[in-house]
Amino acid sequence: ALRCGEEIGDLLFSAVYAARTLDLEPEECLTASSEKFIRRYSAAEKIAEEEGKEISEMHGEELSALWKKAKDETSKKRG
Repeated sequence: ALRCGEEIGDLLFSAVYAARTLDLEPEECLTASSEKFIRRYSAAEKIAEEEGKEISEMHGEELSALWKKAKDETSKKRG
């Protein structure tokens, strides 16, 4: 587990380096990504509720399909 943690750390440092190379602020990128995830998750909860389902009870392909619907819905709203 420790070795995997070190590899994840290397991955994060590489992502920060890539962002800076592209003249992007890594923290702003992370914040934007987190906000996008929250929007999508909220949309997924709403869709699941409308379908009479609970996200916590969904798995595999059903959950992937729900996430795609939420992604499509939030992408439309943002233009």
